[in-house]
Amino acid sequence: MMSSNYDEIDFARLYIEQKKISTFKPKSSADWDKKASSMNESVHKSHYVDDFISKIKFDSSTSVLDMGCGPGTIGLRLAKDAKNVLCCDYSDEMLKCVKQNAKNLNLDNVSVKKISFEDSWKELPKCDIVTASRCLEVDDAKDALKKLISKANKAVYITYNIGRSFLGDEISNILSDKVHPKPDYIYILNILYQMGYLAKVDFISHSDCKFKASSFDEFIAAVQWSYGKNVSEADRQNLRVYYEKNSTIYKEMNWAFIEILV
Repeated sequence: MMSSNYDEIDFARLYIEQKKISTFKPKSSADWDKKASSMNESVHKSHYVDDFISKIKFDSSTSVLDMGCGPGTIGLRLAKDAKNVLCCDYSDEMLKCVKQNAKNLNLDNVSVKKISFEDSWKELPKCDIVTASRCLEVDDAKDALKKLISKANKAVYITYNIGRSFLGDEISNILSDKVHPKPDYIYILNILYQMGYLAKVDFISHSDCKFKASSFDEFIAAVQWSYGKNVSEADRQNLRVYYEKNSTIYKEMNWAFIEILV
């Protein structure tokens, strides 16, 4: 059978090219070390976590590899009912949070491993399911997906941002510098399709107060964290107007939940 013009599109290459020019760059392990304490206070109780867990097929016999685990947001919730969970991250401080949280929850079936998507995964064990929640901001998505799939006996569950920006269009449009968009979830689906996987996609939507900032300074810090650099004084003043109008407004946050059966 002849190929279609769709087959000529290399989505893995398009992802890499868009990622290179995107304003939003991957964070270093040191960046996440600094973020660990505040994340550990805020992420464990949320509708996002409840929705993510509800979409996973697992039971008391299931082994889990949780990649990009952060402070254990998903992995520790799964550990309450799964056989065992290996929490993986490249941030030492995040893994310290995981170990302390597991101890506080009296979970003895949780282990940790410091590793990144760029490292060799030869020593990682295969598990029944692999999870990667909101952590697939990598330079090469196809390579990362191959690694996740290679460690799953049954399924891989990932979430990926819907939209072109972590900031959202409203804030991106305020900034005077041109914001180059990041690849969104549609790249991931098409890469998987070209790898031979008919991934199932669902969506997680939850209301959230923008950046959960209790002050304007906290809001600016959160914007600059996502933006990757300091904002100008003019942008700061325009962002203050936005913040004063929206600081208590809850808005929809949307994620694509992608299931890959292996």
